[in-house]
Amino acid sequence: MLLYAQQRDDFTNALYGVLVAYVVETFNRKLFPGNEFINELQVQGGCSILQSDSPGAQGRSKELGDMLSGNDVPTRRRSLKQLDRSSTLLGRAKSFGALGYEEFCINYQTELMHSWFIDQQFDQHSSRPSADGINIPKLNLNDFSSSRLEMLRGGLLDGKADRKPGSIIGGLAKTSNSQRKGKYNTMEEADNDVLDGMRSHFASHPSLISRPSHSTSQSVFGIQHGLGPQG
Repeated sequence: MLLYAQQRDDFTNALYGVLVAYVVETFNRKLFPGNEFINELQVQGGCSILQSDSPGAQGRSKELGDMLSGNDVPTRRRSLKQLDRSSTLLGRAKSFGALGYEEFCINYQTELMHSWFIDQQFDQHSSRPSADGINIPKLNLNDFSSSRLEMLRGGLLDGKADRKPGSIIGGLAKTSNSQRKGKYNTMEEADNDVLDGMRSHFASHPSLISRPSHSTSQSVFGIQHGLGPQG
């Protein structure tokens, strides 16, 4: 009886495997668009399915708030000394518990990827979804991603900002070049030039926090990525 039971199970598994293979093959044949479509797609450069992962927005808002609070005076005093010893704007901010250059670059990269994905997924003028009978609804995301990207680099993707960024990144590059040429006597003077430029050009921008309320330092600013600030 055990032999019969084993034979029954083997037969059932084999039959199930054949059935699944038949169903999958049938679906593939029904969904196959045809050789003409495939050839045209290859002429256009082909089509790839890719998966990209980003670290996401980096933030230490809670840590920064704790360090700047008056509850722990020794910690606050040590933070102020660290801030004074640092030599650059982003370096001083990082010593103070805010974000540094590395996090700034990661957040900028995240903004680029987010903007590109949103543009690709909700492009109402895309011909491929329309050809498949898919109607893309008009959405109002209200996350200021486009205006925030313009604030960071001076323009959206596939524009002149790809070759020569402006706005905040362009201002940082210009100040860095001027500093190397000896325009500034101190790094603090260069930092103030960058901050004054940001605050004068983007004072009313909803994504720029020119003077965080929880900070007593003039060298700290915040950028609201997504729906939350990153100091």
